[in-house]
Amino acid sequence: MNIHNMLFVLENKTLFTQIMRKAKRKYFLSGKNVFDKQLKQLSFMLNYVNQHCRFYQNIQYKSIIDFPIIDKRILKERYDDFVSDISNRYLYADAYTGGSTGEPLHFLRSGGYEYEFEVKKWIKYGYRTGDRILALDGTKIEQSLISNNIFWKRVSQNELPYGSYAISSLYLTNKNIKMYIDFLISQGAEFWRGYPSFIYQIACYVINNNISFPKMKGIELTSETSYEFQIQKIKEAFDVPVYLQYGHSETCIFGYTYDESYRYKMEPLYGYVEVLNTNGQQVKVGEIGEVVVTSLHNYVMPLIRYRTGDYAVWGGIDERYCYLNSVLGRTQDYIISHKGEKVLLTALIFGQHFKALGNIRRWQIEQFTPGKIIIHIVKDYSYTIDDENEIRNLFSELGNVDIQFDYAKDIRLTSGGKSLMINQHITGL
Repeated sequence: MNIHNMLFVLENKTLFTQIMRKAKRKYFLSGKNVFDKQLKQLSFMLNYVNQHCRFYQNIQYKSIIDFPIIDKRILKERYDDFVSDISNRYLYADAYTGGSTGEPLHFLRSGGYEYEFEVKKWIKYGYRTGDRILALDGTKIEQSLISNNIFWKRVSQNELPYGSYAISSLYLTNKNIKMYIDFLISQGAEFWRGYPSFIYQIACYVINNNISFPKMKGIELTSETSYEFQIQKIKEAFDVPVYLQYGHSETCIFGYTYDESYRYKMEPLYGYVEVLNTNGQQVKVGEIGEVVVTSLHNYVMPLIRYRTGDYAVWGGIDERYCYLNSVLGRTQDYIISHKGEKVLLTALIFGQHFKALGNIRRWQIEQFTPGKIIIHIVKDYSYTIDDENEIRNLFSELGNVDIQFDYAKDIRLTSGGKSLMINQHITGL
């Protein structure tokens, strides 16, 4: 089921459709009183969950800060308590997330106005009627196509909002990458959207082989954390604006960048966003915290103050948007030092801006023992012993770990075709 069809329904569906069309126009096309609308909808949702979801029914509250912060573990343990007791009134879909982190989660979702926000975003990127969008993601391809060296397929008759063709990261190898390149060139699409690690790998090949591409309008990176070295390489390869999109399957948060500051505009009418410190307090502008989000339109399984597991730099609000200055990485991405301490990769790697990252096609950190890590690396042509030394020094000095390098031809992706930064086998800490 497409997400834009998952609007909740009343008994009179025809009347409901007419009401919703009017609501969409008023709700999305007007930029006036956005935060008044947000607070009104938030108040409605808090009252709704207090009446219809067992988990929230005994909460005495004056504002959202009186609600507990929840996470995947609580959702899994008390799943039924989060489902609305009038969920049968709504059209909804089953959804799954988190398989790449080792914490898969099943939940229900409805509403969200996903389609409308996506279209709005694409128009801001410069999309016009007739433009084409290609999805470079982890779509599974039928064996009958793969056996004929076809690693892509049509997934929609419409370009908006997610693209008509999906090109799969799951089957990319050094032997067939030229086939991917030829297909992408043949499509002549105005926009790409997809995994940063996948598009970065294609960009490296394009640069190293001096391949020219038809002019595009933009590339959107989504579904993985995007890093500066990837963005710069993609811009160099395709001479095109690069945008970043941020969201979650739980349909509580929707944001995107709009210029080369790579600052995220977060849509306040999609979800309520907090960035909290370890004491559960909202951080100040420019400070780092964990992104905590609240459903504004999921009436089947509403999530109030849900921990995303992502770190971000809070950017404040203006009259129309709230902002994240950057999204840094996930809270569960860590290594264990010789002293048994957690060292977060967010601070260790991506706050250092070290050059070696720009000379790597793909890499993954793996840890079985405290104080020792294996770094699997697929080298780019420009990778040298200086890059190895830079990585070794960084992890030794700041991470307090010993490093074993494994130079590989390829690194296994997740089942969804994403690149996993850390494969952490030490648990229970």
